[in-house]
Amino acid sequence: MLRCYAMIGLIMMCLTTTARAQSGGGNDVPVKATLADRLRTTDYWAIGAQYGLLGGTGLTLHYSMANRFSVELTGGYITLGDGMWSVGAEAQYLLDHGSDNRLYALVGVGNYHVGTVDSAGVISNNLSHPFRLGLGVGYEYFLSHKASIAAELPVVIFLPRQGGRAEVYPFPQLQFLYYFTID
Repeated sequence: MLRCYAMIGLIMMCLTTTARAQSGGGNDVPVKATLADRLRTTDYWAIGAQYGLLGGTGLTLHYSMANRFSVELTGGYITLGDGMWSVGAEAQYLLDHGSDNRLYALVGVGNYHVGTVDSAGVISNNLSHPFRLGLGVGYEYFLSHKASIAAELPVVIFLPRQGGRAEVYPFPQLQFLYYFTID
């Protein structure tokens, strides 16, 4: 019987020692919050570049709010041929995040233009479906404590300029962002 009490006492000592070792007392080193974590508690701005057929292609200005919402504006102009430009906007809602990534839902609109000049010098849009809207999901991976890359897969509705039929396609978008705060 004495051996049984000794064994129970030894087990109890081991369990309390283990529990005390795991708590670490007051010497715990605080874990530094990652950018993905800070985006949930602090408003951030970002600048970058995007390539896509929904929210625009070109330079991006992104604003991420601490309440899970983000908005961005994208626009670009290239003087190839008679001029190509796009402008778009996108709204995002955070669905889930890890320490180095986030998953979000998105809705966006865009207007695209590929110009041609006729004999009278009038520039017209070659695209039969220049206006787009759509929704989808995106995945953002943080490369560092300031930079990220994102891949989005929206279902894009291509709206015709005049009469005709709308077309629907899933088109991926790629994006690079550099985050900063304005204090």
